[in-house]
Amino acid sequence: MSVMDEMKNVVTVGRELLSTVSGKMREIDDKVDEATASVPNTLRNMLDIQTFVDGISGDDKNSGELSSAPKKTLASALERGVSGCTHKIFLGEGQTYVVDKSISFNNQNLMLYNSGNAGTLSSRAVVYFKGSTDKTPFSWSLTQGSLTFYGLVIRHPAADGIIPESASEISNALIRSVGAIVALDYRYNLATTVEFGESPYSILVTADRALATLVLAVSEATGIAGKLVANRYGGAALIRVGAHSSDEGIEMYPAGADAVSFDYLIP
Repeated sequence: MSVMDEMKNVVTVGRELLSTVSGKMREIDDKVDEATASVPNTLRNMLDIQTFVDGISGDDKNSGELSSAPKKTLASALERGVSGCTHKIFLGEGQTYVVDKSISFNNQNLMLYNSGNAGTLSSRAVVYFKGSTDKTPFSWSLTQGSLTFYGLVIRHPAADGIIPESASEISNALIRSVGAIVALDYRYNLATTVEFGESPYSILVTADRALATLVLAVSEATGIAGKLVANRYGGAALIRVGAHSSDEGIEMYPAGADAVSFDYLIP
């Protein structure tokens, strides 16, 4: 074989190799494009969470992602949340879910619903904040984000005669808000109800060192004492009211609070 022929063969092989490499590069580029395109969807799926809970037939080993495989406890469902997420939790109708430990949430948007649609008072799920050793309730602390109850019952331990031994507003609040929004709303024509009991220290939300917004689309508060919102350490509360009914003695904000801290939007 002449030198010229050898040169031709080298060129041919080089061209074939270049073609192969170019094809592989195109395949790599396509895979990268595919992976890049899937990232937003993956992130959306991670931050858009839905969890079903059934205190009777559920199992905390389940993922809770499907109504056919619900979790058993509200505490296990809440563990699925991450910062920046929107987390919808559907509770078994007519069931009581006990909050028996305090939990902190950072920049989560939590929404609690009844999973059923019977539309009767007995169908509403109850979120019961149990009293700790000194009879003050376990609580949820929210930094930014939001928490919305749809047609549920929120029960303070004082509603069952467990009177807190401490007069501290931060200790007796069920929800401690640092710049978060807490909303009580309808579900199948049923309003969210707050059951306070007879303790004057029963508090739903404490505005702690920041602005807390309490949105009362519709709510009912039962009991002869208690507060929906209390301010602490320079906290301020913005209350937006769509409609509200309460027994005599319920305070929507502490006596003597600065009126400019509250915004009433009554239709």
